[in-house]
Amino acid sequence: MRPETLERLLIDRAVGELSDDVNELLDAWLAGPPNAGVEFAETVALAQQALRPAKPVVLPPPTYSAKRHVTWRVPVWAVGMAACFVAGLAVARLGSHPPQLAKAEPPARVAQAAPSSPAAPHVEVIWKSPVRMPEIKVVL
Repeated sequence: MRPETLERLLIDRAVGELSDDVNELLDAWLAGPPNAGVEFAETVALAQQALRPAKPVVLPPPTYSAKRHVTWRVPVWAVGMAACFVAGLAVARLGSHPPQLAKAEPPARVAQAAPSSPAAPHVEVIWKSPVRMPEIKVVL
């Protein structure tokens, strides 16, 4: 008989799963060779040791340090939001200045030749808010 088959039969016998006929045949086999009884006892002892419940492990209670370190962690999304806020402020600051309108001055000889001509209209741009459109007034 092969050792693997013998081990399976011995384990089944220790658990009580063998029929009476197979038990008798196994007893006859074990009575033959002198080492079979020793191996059987070792196999049964190992099987019983494996089926025994484990001892519970007792852990010590958790210890807490008296000094607690507080670490400040800034979430990644907060850094991105701050960068967008600063960029928005920079764009609003650059966009809040009214555009410089080029003032067309008449040539000196035309101004001297026609002193009675009306003054050129003057455009005023009034920015009340960087969000709203500016008010444009034409002053004559």
